Amino acid sequence: MHPLLLDVALSAPPSGAALPPPSPALPPPRRGAADAEGRAVPRLFVAVFSRRGGVELRGDIRPMWQRAAALIGRLTYKFAVCTKAGQTQDAARIDRRLALEAARFGDLLPLPCEEGYGRGRLTSKLLMALRCYFLTFDKADLFMKTDDDTFVAWSRLFPLVVREWRSYQGGLYMGVLYNRTPFISRDPSDPFYEPWDVYSKFDYPKSAAGGPGYILGSELVRGALREHVAERNLLWNEDKAVAVWVDELLCQYGYRVGYRNVPGTDGYRRRIAYGSWRAYPHMLHHGLSGESIACLQRVEAAGNWDAFVDSCLQ
Repeated sequence: MHPLLLDVALSAPPSGAALPPPSPALPPPRRGAADAEGRAVPRLFVAVFSRRGGVELRGDIRPMWQRAAALIGRLTYKFAVCTKAGQTQDAARIDRRLALEAARFGDLLPLPCEEGYGRGRLTSKLLMALRCYFLTFDKADLFMKTDDDTFVAWSRLFPLVVREWRSYQGGLYMGVLYNRTPFISRDPSDPFYEPWDVYSKFDYPKSAAGGPGYILGSELVRGALREHVAERNLLWNEDKAVAVWVDELLCQYGYRVGYRNVPGTDGYRRRIAYGSWRAYPHMLHHGLSGESIACLQRVEAAGNWDAFVDSCLQ
């Protein structure tokens, strides 16, 4: 394990402790740096942001990530969890459950950050994840961050990622994009509060929504760290912080940036009826339960375009 991750080690499970049931078997991954036509295919590292206590949710969605890693072959995923419990009362119990989970699946990424959303904690967690990517998973061409309550339709998303990466390479910035917005909450009671002393401008630059997830090219990650752009701009809203980093790299340092939209939803809008998998419009769908994500994953895996998806979203 890299020294960056040694803030708190996840110990092995105690002797005789029960382990979670194994996930369904998957076919061996396909390897190689090119597609059937000999064109380059990017390597992708995904940090799935998850709560320390989200063991059950990770259990529901893990098959989606295992299947994506196996079928794509160029994808590595890790559930990013903070090692500092914050104000959680049952930290010791959660640590034991994390140890069991880590020993069984090997897909946890412990980060030296404090659990929580407010006061920029999520942005600090992202910075830790980017440093880990830069130091440990640097062979990946792309970095992706998403939340553990997001369904990712990989059969649709990955071909789009490959196509856009071939155009923009390390300057790619993909996600459910919002245009430059003049609304910034200065209300301390608002979950999206942004203090004036943290960010003093009157608008946010073009940004990708944080919950559904975004993809950054390796050069943008390296630039944000190397130029200390990320450290200087630790906004309390993590997705807007990334937008500021990318905008500064573009405008002040001359980085080439390709903004590309991904069909998706942040999950805050009223749900509608979609009907069949063929009509389902999202590649990234945020704000879902573990059961809904598992259900949609099964629909996608079945490959039946006429399968009914609304029952997954009840």
